[in-house]
Amino acid sequence: MRSFKRSAASVIALMAMSAAGMGSATAEEMPIFRVDPVAVDQGEAQALLSKIAGTPKSAKPTLQLQQKQTSPTLRAQPQLRNDKVLQLEQQNPKLRRAQDLQLDPSIFKPAKGALTMGSYVAELDEAGGGIYLTHREKLFSLEKVDLPSQNNAVEIVRDVLNAGGLLEGGEGVKFDVRAITETAYQGDGESQPTVTERIVTFGATVDTPMGPVEVTGGGSEYGVAVGQGGEVISVVGAFRPVTGIAGTVDIASPDDAVAAFKKSVDLEFAELEAKLYYHAKPGFERQTELRPVYAIIGSFYEAGELVPLRTTFLDAAKLVSIFEPGPPAPKIEKDIFKRDRQRETDDGEKFGLLDLLFTPAYAAEADKECGAEWIGTSQGLNGSSGNRQGFLDGCRDEGWRRAFDWGNLLMWPSDFLANDDRWVDSVDLLFYTGHAGPSSWTATQPGTTNTASIRNTDLASGQDHWGRNDLEWLIIAACGPHQHNGFVGSTNNAFDRWRSVFDGLHNFLGYGAVTFDNTSEGRRFMELVRRGNSVHEAWFRTAREVQPATNGWSAPNGDDIYVTDMYAHNGDHCAKNERIHGRGQSCADVRGSGQRRHFWWQGT
Repeated sequence: MRSFKRSAASVIALMAMSAAGMGSATAEEMPIFRVDPVAVDQGEAQALLSKIAGTPKSAKPTLQLQQKQTSPTLRAQPQLRNDKVLQLEQQNPKLRRAQDLQLDPSIFKPAKGALTMGSYVAELDEAGGGIYLTHREKLFSLEKVDLPSQNNAVEIVRDVLNAGGLLEGGEGVKFDVRAITETAYQGDGESQPTVTERIVTFGATVDTPMGPVEVTGGGSEYGVAVGQGGEVISVVGAFRPVTGIAGTVDIASPDDAVAAFKKSVDLEFAELEAKLYYHAKPGFERQTELRPVYAIIGSFYEAGELVPLRTTFLDAAKLVSIFEPGPPAPKIEKDIFKRDRQRETDDGEKFGLLDLLFTPAYAAEADKECGAEWIGTSQGLNGSSGNRQGFLDGCRDEGWRRAFDWGNLLMWPSDFLANDDRWVDSVDLLFYTGHAGPSSWTATQPGTTNTASIRNTDLASGQDHWGRNDLEWLIIAACGPHQHNGFVGSTNNAFDRWRSVFDGLHNFLGYGAVTFDNTSEGRRFMELVRRGNSVHEAWFRTAREVQPATNGWSAPNGDDIYVTDMYAHNGDHCAKNERIHGRGQSCADVRGSGQRRHFWWQGT
């Protein structure tokens, strides 16, 4: 277990010294905390495993050797092509592809430095020391269980985290219970969910001259899930312990933060406020300082309906986004609004007419493709551009073709509706990030800067929905749209809003609450599925690592944040364990009367 020989003086004493050297601290002066770059070290992970597995202290977890952590061997394997695709390739040599390199199907491969003990695996991320500890056999189990009471669960989790030294965040840091949530599933038509885990999350606050300030973000807390009889199923999270004061900074007022944000984006706001936090990056990213930020929280009107903002962050001193700007939306010719957009390859080469006519067939049988649709700075989200770019980079690294990348003013409702066969339903995997509510996610009206939406009412039963051509996995990284009466009040059943989208679609992944803007979800999800995690687990793990447990909203959009997956199956729950193409188990499309839908949720 790590010893805290980080600073001879307490954080409070350091703050006093800093103030003495710079003048008396005022209500507007806030410390910048220096933090250990590593949240959890190997000794702490070993202590956790020993505690959870109930083994004698002499028993040692096994450190998986680094040479076993490399990716599975690539092997050439021909792709199946039907006669129509072969004919297209003969007519247009530019459409030919070299034999796809596919990963030999294999079981889950842990990250470097993973510790194992029995059925438990503990992964430590090298960049920031975040921990992902799981019981591999009981993760997302369909079995009904008897769970401990909330009070008992809190004591179990506190005991486990103390055993690993994870609640030792440095002087001036306090950990409290931030949320008590659950993992559960429900079938379409079932009146009650089956709760499989109780999750207790401990989050950190830091002492400042203005009083305690909560730390938020992926690296601000630890969430522990307990199952049957209080058995620990998972430990997920990070907090880099405070080691001292790096300096101080004069922060702006909340009103100034709200005014700066309003000036940067043209939306009709219904309400807007700024809340002071310290922001901690996820445990798979490097961080050496905790700086004060303002979370911009509120909602805006789209066609007369309220849409919650995806909460974004401004530096509390400079009042600029804390996110590095990502690549802008693709540039296309000015007359693009007079006609439909053309599909492009990664190098910008446009496809010919034959490809446009037969895109769905070619995509389904001769290629593995992904696409991105996103709303960013046009609607006040600075993280979206980098978020989608991380996703697209992961697709490229996997050898998949990036079929399209429509963002900001070029992200249109028709991509999901009238022209879905050309766009969202022409790829295997689609990543959207932007704003959403329980019944919609936002877009832009073509040829304008005005907002628009894809609504559940636009997807009435009987229309051509997603998966009929190619789409297997749809991710909506936004503030919904899966708010559900199984875990939050003031809303209806998520099935009633979204069951009709399934027409061969396997997994519809998202959230059931307001979430936080970031640049990490797309990249992290692709890292995990490329490592061999199922689509379901990769998305749930990504959310727990990136999003905090609470958001400060009332029902139906908070206060607890839930990550969600609604999937279709024929009775075998295949989609719960499905890997992306070439990485393991695949599932057949399910349509019509044989289709069942299940819905999973888990507190982040």
